[in-house]
Amino acid sequence: MPPNPVSATTAANAILDDNPRVVGFTVYDSNYAQCLNLARLIKAASPDTWIVFGGPTPTFAYDAVLKHQPVVDLCVRGEAEETGPFLFDYLLGAKPDRPPALTDIKGLAFRNGAGVIETGWAPLAGDDGGSRGGLDTSISPYLSGVLTDPRAGLITGRGCNQNCVYCCFAALARRKLRLHSVDRVLEELRQLAYLVKKSDHKYTLTIFDDAFTLIPKRAHELCEQLARENLGLKLSCITRADTIDHKLLATMRRAGFTAIAFGLESAVPRILRAIGKVRPPNWSDPSLDPEIDFLDRVRQSVVQAKELGFVVGVSIMLGLPSETPADGQTTMDFVEKLPIDYYMHKHLNVHAGTILSTNYNHYGIELSKGPLGINFTKNHPYKVSEVKPAKGGSELRENARLCLALAKTGLYGCGVPAGIDKPFSLVVIRSDRIDRATARWLAAHLTIGGHILQVTGDATLYQQRERLNSYRDLLEAEVVPARDLLQLVLKKANGQTRQWLLVSGVSHALEAHYPELVTMREDCGADSLFKWLGGHAVAVDTCSLDHLLSEPEGWDRLATALLGADIKKLSSILPFPPHIAHGDRLAENVPPCLSTSRIEIDGSGLVRVCRHGQPIGQVGDDPAVLRNRLEEAHKQAIMRNAAEGRTEIVLSQCPFMGFSQNPVIPKTARQQLAKIFMFSGLRALLDLQVDFFKSNV
Repeated sequence: MPPNPVSATTAANAILDDNPRVVGFTVYDSNYAQCLNLARLIKAASPDTWIVFGGPTPTFAYDAVLKHQPVVDLCVRGEAEETGPFLFDYLLGAKPDRPPALTDIKGLAFRNGAGVIETGWAPLAGDDGGSRGGLDTSISPYLSGVLTDPRAGLITGRGCNQNCVYCCFAALARRKLRLHSVDRVLEELRQLAYLVKKSDHKYTLTIFDDAFTLIPKRAHELCEQLARENLGLKLSCITRADTIDHKLLATMRRAGFTAIAFGLESAVPRILRAIGKVRPPNWSDPSLDPEIDFLDRVRQSVVQAKELGFVVGVSIMLGLPSETPADGQTTMDFVEKLPIDYYMHKHLNVHAGTILSTNYNHYGIELSKGPLGINFTKNHPYKVSEVKPAKGGSELRENARLCLALAKTGLYGCGVPAGIDKPFSLVVIRSDRIDRATARWLAAHLTIGGHILQVTGDATLYQQRERLNSYRDLLEAEVVPARDLLQLVLKKANGQTRQWLLVSGVSHALEAHYPELVTMREDCGADSLFKWLGGHAVAVDTCSLDHLLSEPEGWDRLATALLGADIKKLSSILPFPPHIAHGDRLAENVPPCLSTSRIEIDGSGLVRVCRHGQPIGQVGDDPAVLRNRLEEAHKQAIMRNAAEGRTEIVLSQCPFMGFSQNPVIPKTARQQLAKIFMFSGLRALLDLQVDFFKSNV
């Protein structure tokens, strides 16, 4: 596989280069569409290749997967250590004594005519009481050399023995906890330390156990030895606040742990009881004292972890069984009082295989089938968006800020943010609708994990959420591998000022409470820039110089204003200046639009790299053809500049200036303009939090 993000077509071709007879996927609800996209491309090119899905989604929703997705041949249910060898012997014919039939292999589901057969559960890896080596018999991906990227993190134990009714991972492990030996974990951590040192990057490595300190004695022993070895690793984990104390926290800190998160879910004892967070929900004792004690332990653990220098977070979940809006607010009030660095703001999703998946309807929770046949939670016991998110470092707020920054880049930028410069990473669809042909083209060519921004000037869509959601459903049905569909809807226009509303997967819960996180204000002229240069604060996000610079005296007027302003001083006493829409056209460097990282598609299917530019193709064209046409347009721009015989420094090599000519501006004014770019760009960097993209895109 290529080391960097690529399109599904490129990824599928890379897989097919090895002529595989079997291709397996680890599938969650979150990556189901992306896995299907790759599977369809592989199956179309190589019909005889077996496609095997494993992981939480096919473990519990195998019936829906096999009935709706003919490209999937088999589902592995549960862990694959026991199932895999027999399955691959059967599929590959590797041994003479291979299983005579799939029905003889435990842990499978497959089609049989019009029906689906499942063969029961295979034994869990390491579930032998240590008599055969326990979980250490599972091969280490690091020690075997299969994994060489330390950012993948580490699992020191599998499963969870708790009774949370919403957790599909506990269900996947059949509520059994199995652990690697301390010696095995230390050996892997030594290898990880070597890989980190070799990479010249200081990663914070995540321990992905469901709850790292579930057995406190074992966690303490491991951390004591790790502290003595002093491997120089930075580690993070999630765990339960009631399985940790100050002594263990201090030992973890000495061992290299720098960040820790605690599962809270709710601050209402009655709700904690209903979801089985502390004791099973059907426990006979009606007393809520253990749940009350759990909340005290959360407070205590958070305070102690902060005192020891940890970055601390908690997770909460709204829409839980029997929860009311008042209960949700109680949880928010509890979170507000904790000295945490961030919290994870989640809404309940009922996953197949969980306890809740069998009785959700008793609590007023409604499920619905998505476009790919998998259930999702349609309605909670109440409108979870009515609960005001807590202040501070909410994951919800941070995601909203990132989405808004991406939307600004899409609407007003010439390129894509740093760190995601790959072909078709950001696609802007300037149309009130998205058609199936466009969705299918993007399914093949959008970078996996790329972003789609739909920009619609139809203000009535603000009230038509179902129509907006239908385009999201279309992209899912056509298995477009986008991280998200962001939608900018024109909310209102007043003269040269326009206000846009950002609709995304996280915006609904914020719209009523923090509208500034989902609202963009645009000045279609240059007035706001001149006001800022004159020493006045402005409230808009972006301004446009297009009309000004199309006027005969526009450049002179801009140069005069720039030369008469002390940019550095203004930036110290005023809020940051507005972004200049498509400002990269005005820079001296080679413009970023010479890459197809960012493209635009209009309502007729024409493809551009800039709203000012001529089309370089249309939906359905091969991306290589689009890149060739773009390179030709750039060559022509350079030739035009040379033909004019200019000896002055022209503004740029931009092939799509949007003006009748490529004008010049005095060097001193250009330097002032560069300062504007720098300060407005600084705001963009603060919004984007580039580290997020480096680690997640």
